[in-house]
Amino acid sequence: MDISALSGIGPARAETLRAMGIYSLRDLLFTLPLRYEDRTTLFPCNTRAEGMILVSGKLVSAPTCSVFHGLKRVTASLEDDSGRMPVCWYNAPWIMNQLKAGQPLQLYGRLTIKNGRRVLQNPQFVREEEGLIPVYRSMKGFPAKSFRKLMRTALDMTDDCCPETLPDSFRLRFHLCELNFAIRQAHFPDDSACLQMARRRLAFERVLLYLIYVNVARSSERN
Repeated sequence: MDISALSGIGPARAETLRAMGIYSLRDLLFTLPLRYEDRTTLFPCNTRAEGMILVSGKLVSAPTCSVFHGLKRVTASLEDDSGRMPVCWYNAPWIMNQLKAGQPLQLYGRLTIKNGRRVLQNPQFVREEEGLIPVYRSMKGFPAKSFRKLMRTALDMTDDCCPETLPDSFRLRFHLCELNFAIRQAHFPDDSACLQMARRRLAFERVLLYLIYVNVARSSERN
């Protein structure tokens, strides 16, 4: 199926996808995430675990805006039963109009600690999506959320365009999951164990195809 036949794909977006080497539904399904945002674990606001974290609480007071090294910085604090989490956004003054004191929020961002001071930098607002959220390569004119929505639509057609390629006996011998399960879990994993199973199956098949190609090429050279 040509990529332009998918629901929600107009001429402009179809050209964007083709420019990224995505011409068909199968091409789209095999465009795997670069990484995942782990929104499965909720951290308390007093955490000192540096890195990407998910926190939930209420806004202590209305945010304030200041200029820091030439950048506009919006600062606020999120509070739960454990304590407070300082938060800041850079070059996003529009956030001032979206937040008010006492507002419940769930944020996903990078916690950094410098000179003993913690701050959650440029967090995203988490409203709907939870779990292990796929992050794909960026595409101009194609927001990340829209691309994930497109991928969910495409996954409904996995069975039609990605039939099983390995015999059941072979899969069972090497403890490999089914292809359609692997593709679905590689995009939207139920948990880390399912993601590992999916990655193993897809990686195994890539190596297998490479070895088959090498053997065929060697046979052709001998003949």
